Amino acid sequence: MYSCVLIIKMKIMNRISSIYSDLFANPMGRITRGDFWLITLFQTIAYVLIALTFSEDSIILLFAALYLLISGPIFQIKRYHDSGHKGWWILVPIANLFFLFYNSTEDNKWGPIPQKGEVNNE
Repeated sequence: MYSCVLIIKMKIMNRISSIYSDLFANPMGRITRGDFWLITLFQTIAYVLIALTFSEDSIILLFAALYLLISGPIFQIKRYHDSGHKGWWILVPIANLFFLFYNSTEDNKWGPIPQKGEVNNE
């Protein structure tokens, strides 16, 4: 039983690692809806743990907040690209409600449809 949980944790951490490596290698690509929500959950949990662990004037907390301020919009732009729309839509807050839940069913100018468990480096 313990080995199954360990394997699942390793697969999730490998997936998160590949999503982050794609973020820095190709910030203009696409990201699947599942990967978007996985990384959003991971970032939220990580930030809460850092906030609970360090004091409010900690430099580590500042760097974590700065990182989320930069990476969060990039992940959202990648979701817009997956839906076939330009990243400028991030400036229209109501659009977030629609585009973040929408999945494209075809290739577009930002690359082919990302398959589950695959990072799009186009």
